[in-house]
Amino acid sequence: MQVDSQAIPAIDRDVAGQSVGIVSVTKGSIRSVLSFDSELVSRPRYEVLAPDSGIFESKTRSGEIVEPGEILGILRHGVKIIEIVAETHARVDSIAAQDGEDVPSGIALLELEARGFALKSVVAPSDRYRLTSVSPNNTVRASIDKGPGPFTCPLLGGPQRGEGGELTLLCAIPSKLRVFAGLQGIMAVSLEQRSEALLLPISAVAGSADTGQVSLIDDSGKITTRDVRLGITDGLRIEIRSGLVAGQKVIGQAPVLGPSEG
Repeated sequence: MQVDSQAIPAIDRDVAGQSVGIVSVTKGSIRSVLSFDSELVSRPRYEVLAPDSGIFESKTRSGEIVEPGEILGILRHGVKIIEIVAETHARVDSIAAQDGEDVPSGIALLELEARGFALKSVVAPSDRYRLTSVSPNNTVRASIDKGPGPFTCPLLGGPQRGEGGELTLLCAIPSKLRVFAGLQGIMAVSLEQRSEALLLPISAVAGSADTGQVSLIDDSGKITTRDVRLGITDGLRIEIRSGLVAGQKVIGQAPVLGPSEG
C-alpha cells in the first residue's frame, strides 16, 4: 500500500512515498510465554521467595532434607493462609525470615540446595519486567538438546539473583531422566493468558511494558502517532489494552518513541 506523503506529519516523513507494511488490530487469544536457552547444573542453591506479603511461620529447620510437596512454612495474610511447599528433593541450607516476621512479597524466606539436577537460564534485561508474574505455580515445559523432552519442570523459588547481578531461573529435572551437568536445553515458562484480546505484531509497537506507541493510519491515509496501553506478549504478538479498536490499521514498523499526536 502506498501512503499519501502529503497527509503524513513531519515526524513520519521517513516512510512517506514508500511501500510500507500495514497491519490491522485483530481480536484473539494470547498466552504469555517466555523461552530461554538453558544449561543443566547439579545441586543448585536457590532462594524460596514469598509469593505474597504476610506473617511468616517456618515449618522446617536448617539442615533438614525435604521432599517435593513438603510444607516449608506458611504465610498468614489476614484470614488467608498460604503454604510454602518444596518443589523438589532438597536440603534446607538456611531460614532467612524469622517466625512472626511481617514479610513483603518477593522477599527471600529460605535458602535450599537441590539434591538433583536443574536447568538454569539467564534472563535478558529486556525480559526481566515480565517476570513480575512468575511464581512456582507457573507451568514450565523444558527439553534437553538432542535428549529427553518436552517434560514438566517445576520452578525452584522464582527469579534468582545470580553472580554479577544477573537474573536467573531454575527448574528441577525429573529424577527419572538420565542427564549430566553441562548439557544444553530450553525452558519455556507460561505466564498469563487472555481471550478476546486486541492484538498487534510486536514489530508494529514501540515499547514493551505498560505503555507504547503505534503509527495509526486513518481512513484518509493520514498517519499519526497513537499512545497505547500494553498487556501481555507471546514473543510475536502483543496485547493492546487501550488506545485502539479492532480493525484499525497501523504501520507494521514501530514508530520512534516520542510525544503522541492524537
